[in-house]
Amino acid sequence: CTNTPNLTTVDSGVDIVGLYTSLVLNSSGNPVISYYDESNGDLKAAVCNDAVCTVRTLITVDNGGDVGSYTSLALNSSGFPIISYIDAINNDLKVAVCDDAACTVRTLTAVDTVGVNGGFTSLALTSSNLPIISYYDAINDDLKTAVCNICQSPTLTTVDNNDSAGTYTSLALNSNGLPVASYYDNGNNDLKLAVCNDAACNNATLTTIDNGDNVGQFSSVALGSDGHPVISYYDVDNSALKLATCNDTTCSSPNLQTVDNSGNMGKWSALALNSSGNAVISYHDETDFDLKLARCNNAACSNPTINVVDGATTITGGYSSLALNSSGFPVISYYSWSGQELKLAVCDDLVCNSATIQTIDSSGNVGWHTSLALNSLGFPIISYYDATNDDLKVAVCNNATCTQPTIMTIDTVGDVGRYTSLQLTSDDYPIISYYDLTNEDLKMAVCNDIACTQPTLTTIDSPGIVGQYSSLALNDDGYPVIGYYDGVPNVDLKMAVFDTLLAPNDVTLQLISSSNAALTWSDGRTYNVWQDSSPYFSPCAGEGTLLQQNVLSPVDVSVYLGNPASNHYFKVSALGNDCDISNEVGEFDFALVAGS
Repeated sequence: CTNTPNLTTVDSGVDIVGLYTSLVLNSSGNPVISYYDESNGDLKAAVCNDAVCTVRTLITVDNGGDVGSYTSLALNSSGFPIISYIDAINNDLKVAVCDDAACTVRTLTAVDTVGVNGGFTSLALTSSNLPIISYYDAINDDLKTAVCNICQSPTLTTVDNNDSAGTYTSLALNSNGLPVASYYDNGNNDLKLAVCNDAACNNATLTTIDNGDNVGQFSSVALGSDGHPVISYYDVDNSALKLATCNDTTCSSPNLQTVDNSGNMGKWSALALNSSGNAVISYHDETDFDLKLARCNNAACSNPTINVVDGATTITGGYSSLALNSSGFPVISYYSWSGQELKLAVCDDLVCNSATIQTIDSSGNVGWHTSLALNSLGFPIISYYDATNDDLKVAVCNNATCTQPTIMTIDTVGDVGRYTSLQLTSDDYPIISYYDLTNEDLKMAVCNDIACTQPTLTTIDSPGIVGQYSSLALNDDGYPVIGYYDGVPNVDLKMAVFDTLLAPNDVTLQLISSSNAALTWSDGRTYNVWQDSSPYFSPCAGEGTLLQQNVLSPVDVSVYLGNPASNHYFKVSALGNDCDISNEVGEFDFALVAGS
């Protein structure tokens, strides 16, 4: 800068604007700047249209409270900004992942919410475009790092917008990976079923399963080996637990059966199918305030075996969630009103004539909205709501009866953690959908280890009041699919579908000869391989050459190391229906230069 510099006022604001700037140049050599608007407490970005920024686009990236100090900015391989910064109200480290060059669409994520975090952030991107952030922990006076592992945005689809539909949602995926959801139609007081005909559920077959006077609350759905849905639910008018057994995939002519009407039975029903394809259902007995279990002895459940699991001397059995272990014995998480605690029942036989009962968490009023899954060892993992502290929690059991669980608080920002739904990845890492009551949003926690010590928290859907009654499933590729209620103003059933996995994190490129190299990765999954002469190419923009599609490692690629030398750039991308997302989340770039 020996010559006189060009000085440009980029944003003059109303009062104080432009603190904590971070600047990078895009592929055209034009500046992109993140900064803090102190007057409004906002994170902002300026995207310049020329080298001296005489023309620029100003964007308010986050205006939720006092946000935007200590910014750090990087551009991904598509030129889209990713920004780390501080939420001064909640003392959180946050990251904004922009979905276009001007950041008109972005995903905001609280990365670290424990303690006072995020000062003096500095951000860089991995070769897969994932943020790595260093920052200051003011409580412990420590340097910390955060490595993000999920940054993609889901496809959001309104599945049923007739009247008021979508509460008490339960979701399963059929053999084609397509969502099937049972739910309550509030407008007509009916039990309904949505069977999606494509991955994003843009086209669903909607069927009214039971149109009795007031039926369908507390629904739970599972699919038989033939793909036919089986649904447990509560009949309000008759105070009964009912079961719908479908005779085809869309349930055009279901068999309806009353399972238990010996009092007020059937709230908080949870259903699983045993090895014979018959229903096993946990539920609440509101007459005697017990946890009960019904085991159907045939497909229609005309003569079930019913037992009280817990409650002889207590008021218990709320928010139940059920799984069957490798012996077919039921394992049930639930809430006890008497102790205001989370409990677990591990049945000693198929019909639960007796059970081992454990108190999992009694630290306050805890155990609402439980969701349970069994890991690869058969040990229970339970997500639930802590009503004392308004937090989302997870209990990770270290044995089959959970005598010494590891309790983790997952999200503490605001009133969060109702309507939890939990599934486990192939690595036994929990993924949880849940409701943020403070912001009236649907959120998701993606755990990065078995005990969920460092979860990634993401807001999935935020306009209006959305996210109650969430139900989550993982498809065969491990992609989350979430059914949930879009309350106000739309009162609809909605679906969030993720169609992207991350690309492998250990890709290597090894020169074999003067004309061949090998790309390798170790996770055993299939990916797409691209090539171009430019390191900045984007397959989603029609750039680059698709060398091989849906391939396993190793992949042989051709290179030219003659004279003159050539540079070869390869990208290994995750598979997905949405090319734009797939190739922006999970790319690895390798430069193989002649003579190296």
